[in-house]
Amino acid sequence: MKILFFAVHLSTFVTRDIKILKSKNEVTYFNPVNYSLFNLYNQLRENDLTFFWFASIRFFIPLLIAKILKRKIIIVAGGYDVKKIESGSMGSIWKSIIVKIMLKLSDKILAVSYSNRKEIINNCKLDQSKIEMVYHGFEEIKQINLSKKTDIALTIGFIDKLSFSRKGIDRFFKLAETLPEIEFHLIGKVEMNLDNVPVPNNVILHGHLDFGQEKFISLLESAKIYIQFSKHESFGCSVAEAMQYGCIPVISDSYSLPEVVGNCGLIIKEFNDYKDIASQVRELFKAYHYNLSLECIKRVKDKFNYEVRANKIINIVNKLEVDSPSKKIKIN
Repeated sequence: MKILFFAVHLSTFVTRDIKILKSKNEVTYFNPVNYSLFNLYNQLRENDLTFFWFASIRFFIPLLIAKILKRKIIIVAGGYDVKKIESGSMGSIWKSIIVKIMLKLSDKILAVSYSNRKEIINNCKLDQSKIEMVYHGFEEIKQINLSKKTDIALTIGFIDKLSFSRKGIDRFFKLAETLPEIEFHLIGKVEMNLDNVPVPNNVILHGHLDFGQEKFISLLESAKIYIQFSKHESFGCSVAEAMQYGCIPVISDSYSLPEVVGNCGLIIKEFNDYKDIASQVRELFKAYHYNLSLECIKRVKDKFNYEVRANKIINIVNKLEVDSPSKKIKIN
């Protein structure tokens, strides 16, 4: 089957899905920036199925053309596109109308967590039968050196004016200020002026590091605790990736995060008393044992398995009745 794949950014979770689809199909990535309608039309006409990562409003025209051409449409509605709070599309009247039209025109909608699925249903008022919940999948890491673990707290997050609060970087800084004896490390590109934001002396900013880069892996292997204090997450891939390296997650009680962490971490329900949060985190450092890391590693392997996601996505694609000469996928 020929698939035209749309995504705004080639993030790690997007490239994983491209890899999954390429294992059984011919996949072409379409760059949604500066394209011509002529090129778009020809690409859509030559493919059997369109796969959209996010119901981004910039995909509205490609999706309409795909529908006119009677091409099958899959949308992963996994984030800002179906949320209401802050920068979510459902918080804007005109954006929400466009996104709802896109989702209604699709043949299948993929959610990445039960929390995400609930959000799609509640905010978009869709036919539930076309929504499939398929957890993100992570390939197993074969070698992990837990002997490198030390008293380091780590977070990963792009920093700009929107994400500073939305991703809980402000909360991360406040906790660091309350735990001056602990090193706090932040991986992520900084695109806002931090001159008026007091960055605690024990916070080390590493800037952008590619996933899999030696320094990136070294920080994950060294950190005992991974912190994610987001106000909203449809899944929280960085949390699961950190758990793969044996980091104990300390998270906010927000949307999908408790669903990802389960019983493997510390869930902070209120952020009114940072001294109390600091005390809990300090005790977690003191109580750390390799077994805690092994539980995190096992949870990701068992619950968010790459092969499980791959099989489910391939099966969903295969079940869509595509009227084309392309050979249908065979499931092993």
